[in-house]
Amino acid sequence: MIDLRAARRRAVLDVLSVGDTHQAIALLEDALADEADNPDLLGLLGVALEESGDKEGGADALRRALAQPADISIELRNACNLAALLFDARKWEETGEVLRKGWRWPEGRAPDAKDRSCMAVIARMMCLLKLNDELVAFFLPVAHTWTLDWAALRELARALAALGRTKESLRLVEESREGGVDLTERKAILAYLYSQEGFTESAKKAREAYIAAAPAYLAPERAGQKGTIGVLNPQPAFKHLRF
Repeated sequence: MIDLRAARRRAVLDVLSVGDTHQAIALLEDALADEADNPDLLGLLGVALEESGDKEGGADALRRALAQPADISIELRNACNLAALLFDARKWEETGEVLRKGWRWPEGRAPDAKDRSCMAVIARMMCLLKLNDELVAFFLPVAHTWTLDWAALRELARALAALGRTKESLRLVEESREGGVDLTERKAILAYLYSQEGFTESAKKAREAYIAAAPAYLAPERAGQKGTIGVLNPQPAFKHLRF
């Protein structure tokens, strides 16, 4: 027996993956005629509308999606996409409202790869908006039970340190060995945390290891320039989570 809902979703993802947003919107509107309050379909409609250039329509669809009860994975994806849309529009206060939801990850359920990717994007935006309390409240219980991707764990460590909880932050970073850990970034964070905790020798070693591994580059020369300064590659803010 064919699962019509799953088939519709696959059809939408197929056309979105090739950039046919108009066809995706048509398919989603047809599906929503039967399931007007489906948060998964509404969320995908928001993505399709945004991709088509209708930012306001996309935001409206994503808000409608978030107004419906949903599985935590769907809710996080919709919140992530709405927050990213608002962040891109420099609507910081509205972005913060979306990210202050106060989610709790279900006990006994391991986040899958898509969940972890979504978490990383949300963690980065929370960090940029200095929502440290909210970041720690959601991510720390997950980190104690499951493996977070490095991109999320890094922001959790920074948030803990910003709240003065450097011992917890240091423990998390020292124990991080999985989730795509960026060893160079890890050395830099360890150097800071060791110095905050008074571990002078450990901080020195971590700092030296970071300097030796950091991907530095030189700024292009300009006319009349008296010197050239080496700088480190800036970290990207975040990437949209689409599907």
